[in-house]
Amino acid sequence: MIGEPPSLYTLRNPLLTALRTNLELAARSSGADPLMTGAMEQTARWERLNDDLVQLSRIEGGIGLENVGPVDLGPQLCRLGLLMRRPCLKGY
Repeated sequence: MIGEPPSLYTLRNPLLTALRTNLELAARSSGADPLMTGAMEQTARWERLNDDLVQLSRIEGGIGLENVGPVDLGPQLCRLGLLMRRPCLKGY
């Protein structure tokens, strides 16, 4: 349905898990094959992208935002300023 976030099942693709498992098993038997290493790195990249999409879906659906509130960024910005050797505003 348009406007609703996709279900988590459609985003958590079991194919990626199966692919990673098969690549790991193949890597054990083939050793340090550069093609196998590249395939494993790309699979990890797809898994991270998939995880990011799941998080985005949850945020868009309002899941897990019950305890979200205002955050005072002053102390963090001051700390960043100190790290960059810049003076902080008064009060921080």
